[in-house]
Amino acid sequence: MSVTWKEYTSFEDVAPLWADLLRRLPAPSFFQEPSIQQSWWESVGKPELHLITILEEEQPVALFPFCKREKTLQFLGDRDVSDYLDALILPGKETQAFVGLEQAFGTVLLWKYLDLISIPEHSPLFHGIQQLAQQRGWQYDQAQQDVCPIIELPSTWEEYLANIGKKQRHEVTRKWRKLEELGTVTFRIVTSTAEQPDALTTFFTLHKQSSLDKATFWTPEHRDFFERLSHAASLGGWLRLYFLDFNGKPAATMYCFEYGEDLLIYNSGFDAAAYAGMSIGNVLTSYTIKDAIERGKKRYDFLRGGEEYKLRYRATPHPVYDLRVEKASDPEVLSRMLQNRLG
Repeated sequence: MSVTWKEYTSFEDVAPLWADLLRRLPAPSFFQEPSIQQSWWESVGKPELHLITILEEEQPVALFPFCKREKTLQFLGDRDVSDYLDALILPGKETQAFVGLEQAFGTVLLWKYLDLISIPEHSPLFHGIQQLAQQRGWQYDQAQQDVCPIIELPSTWEEYLANIGKKQRHEVTRKWRKLEELGTVTFRIVTSTAEQPDALTTFFTLHKQSSLDKATFWTPEHRDFFERLSHAASLGGWLRLYFLDFNGKPAATMYCFEYGEDLLIYNSGFDAAAYAGMSIGNVLTSYTIKDAIERGKKRYDFLRGGEEYKLRYRATPHPVYDLRVEKASDPEVLSRMLQNRLG
């Protein structure tokens, strides 16, 4: 087995290889798309890129898309906006991937901390990074960050309603019917913010109106990221920005991505002052589930956050984890590691 590695420092140079690996993964993630990761990278000031590709017999088998911020090596994303992050490793090539990564770590990559966040539960990183840390004598920590509740969708809306239980079925249909009795309810879907730029502005407004926490989310960096993200998702054909209009006025929104067999629920908002107590967000959620089923999707992913309302829709929580490695490169760290082992 001849394993080597190569480092790229620009998205353009690695683009064909990245696209090929992504295409060959059995279950690629929307957040692994290069245009999505580049959107984040550009919005945070373009930190130093280290796009590490692993090759077996000169054929690419893995990609670790890293950047370095001060002494920390990380994937291209952060906790505020990245629900899943992972390396791209072809099935059956896990050993080669980590052999190559160890080679890269042992040569030119200079870092003190390896901080990998939002790792999905079945990632090969858990075993590979832990084994690598043990071999090198580095400190390794793993902790559950959160959960991503996911609905496994049936083939029809009627079947879904039958499966969620009598009480929840009654709530879904009652709230939808009651809202329609109060006024005119219409739904619309925007798939390109380039063609409908006002849609993104409306989304920002409704998101801010939802709560104080959501209003304070919109730093210049986050707004810049969402503008770049929306552009990339529009070009990729992934954007699905839902609106519920009540009596002709935008009342609620859900910012989603359609990727493969999944509908990903990335963010939402509604005018809390104008529509308090009308369950307007619940009605839009039900509509998006119905739309996903009718479009043949297999999974409805609420993404990160284990709020109780998500579970009422019969979503199953799936954990995501954070991994952190600290190099044992000074006496203080070595002493602490020795004490932990003896203790």
